Amino acid sequence: MKTQKLNLSVLIVAALDECTKMEYGPDTIANCSDTWTAFERFCNMHNKTFYEEQMAAEFLHNLFDFPNNRPKSKMASSIIRSMRMLGDYNTFGRFLSSKNDHIWVTTDDFQIAISNYIDRCKQRNNTDETIQRSLWSLYRITEHLVKNGVTKCKDITPELVSDYVASLIRYTKKSMQREVGILKTFLHLIYLNDQIDQDLSLIIPRLYHPNKELPNKVWSPENIENILSTVERNLIPLAHAYSRFGYKKHAVLPTPAAPIIIV
Repeated sequence: MKTQKLNLSVLIVAALDECTKMEYGPDTIANCSDTWTAFERFCNMHNKTFYEEQMAAEFLHNLFDFPNNRPKSKMASSIIRSMRMLGDYNTFGRFLSSKNDHIWVTTDDFQIAISNYIDRCKQRNNTDETIQRSLWSLYRITEHLVKNGVTKCKDITPELVSDYVASLIRYTKKSMQREVGILKTFLHLIYLNDQIDQDLSLIIPRLYHPNKELPNKVWSPENIENILSTVERNLIPLAHAYSRFGYKKHAVLPTPAAPIIIV
């Protein structure tokens, strides 16, 4: 499955036309034009005629060591936003509303796989919000692979897949299931497109979520009487022992973790 790629100069003209159609302010359009023109010159210096995520990252890195250094000036933020907009238009053919200025680390081979995944989402009539969430998840996956020395789909190993799944432990159960679902579809898709020899989606580790028994939030009067009587029996001997040393002969009951509702 191949996606049509626009020449960078054609892409910039189309993106500027989109800015005008969406009635962006003159300052925003001027900043986008200046940024994208500078980026085009940068790409020409490296004999690149198409938009590439890696070239965009190098462009921002050469300007102000981004993302290692995150400048707080308004001009720098505008440049970063303009580059994100150009990347969105290259992928989706439109601008996405997002405050995330992170430039993801990826490669050309991974970008082809990501574009194929996005095309599949469009064929399935996924919403723009769903596609955007999937895109961020895919970039997290590919960035994890690149940071571990993998630049092509064919070099992905089961160990790297397991490491990525293990990194999701900080997510909630629902978020983990969504991320693993995207990973599984991504791995299966690159296998169908002959970008990898083994279908790694079949060996993704299963996630086990232990069912913890939650405390009762609604207690009957009998439950409360049983608890209080148990606490009283256990604390009265201790209170008498303390009284010999001048302490008061009463015990303070601990506050329950959950509110007690008498029914």
